Amino acid sequence: MSGGVDSSTSAAILKRKGFDVIGISYRIGDYRDEKRRKCCNISDLLDAIEVARKLGISHYVIDLREDFRKHVVEPFIEEYKKGRTPNPCILCNQFIKFEVLFNKLKDLEADFIATGHYARILNFNGEIGLAKGIDESKDQSYFLFSIPKEKLSKILFPVGELKKEEVRKIAEEIGLHVSRKTESQDICFIEGSYKDFVRSYISDLNSSGYIKDSEGNVIGEHNGIFNYTIGQRRGLGISWREPLYVVGINPRENSVIIGTNKELMKRKLRASRANFLVPLERIDGKIFEVKIRYRNKGEKGLVKIISEKSFEVEFLKEVRAITPGQAAVIYDGERVLGGGWIDEAES
Repeated sequence: MSGGVDSSTSAAILKRKGFDVIGISYRIGDYRDEKRRKCCNISDLLDAIEVARKLGISHYVIDLREDFRKHVVEPFIEEYKKGRTPNPCILCNQFIKFEVLFNKLKDLEADFIATGHYARILNFNGEIGLAKGIDESKDQSYFLFSIPKEKLSKILFPVGELKKEEVRKIAEEIGLHVSRKTESQDICFIEGSYKDFVRSYISDLNSSGYIKDSEGNVIGEHNGIFNYTIGQRRGLGISWREPLYVVGINPRENSVIIGTNKELMKRKLRASRANFLVPLERIDGKIFEVKIRYRNKGEKGLVKIISEKSFEVEFLKEVRAITPGQAAVIYDGERVLGGGWIDEAES
């Protein structure tokens, strides 16, 4: 329970259905440092405690500061160090919610773990699978591709069948004070700019380097590769006869490569650290919809399995700004088939 309306309403729905509900919140940082986090702070914890009291359920707080640092914060920093653009929400789901907390089920004598994600666990012809939430504008299945398939039968997503406003209405009807609580739109453990956060951890990333064009010509300087992401246009500090964008980042040379919008268009990607939720032969050599970032609507592409942990996608048409460090998630309609972390893209 994060203290937000989604997890709070999820607990309420499960209690209505007759489940014996136990509320769990986790601590990821120092509560004395409120400015560092936009959620999972002391006020959110107090909201979760109040909701648990209102619902009449047990509530526990688990200290996961070390786990969160190891599995989320440190990889986040390392990815920027490598010139990639990370997605910490996926790591948090994989390692914190559905690994560390999942392993607590035995201690709590619990049968399931439930969260407030907008996604669904469905039965596909006798096979348990992960699917998009009913509310497409809030669907969070993209962030959940890395959950091992053997865990799906132990997971509940109570609000996955609902629209956001329906969730708020249920919370209001029950009298939950968080019914109109606003959502956090940014990285939960960072207050302010992610650039300042990264800079505070890795001082040597402040070193300047060259901005080059795709032919290797130096046309400017940058103040740290972590300040840039593929597709970025603003903040380049370069005037040109046509709009320029970041089309590549080379951490070995400490350089940023810029080019035209046309140079952002790619046809292929390679992904590693993959997790597949169906047998590989049902994916290999077939065309599916692939999302390359959370708000991406998805593009059709031919998926080729390289190994149990890697795959390639050749899109049917060019795709803009495929970004290393983001996830490529494979869909068959509403069902998530698997995904992996983007390593590279090519024309």
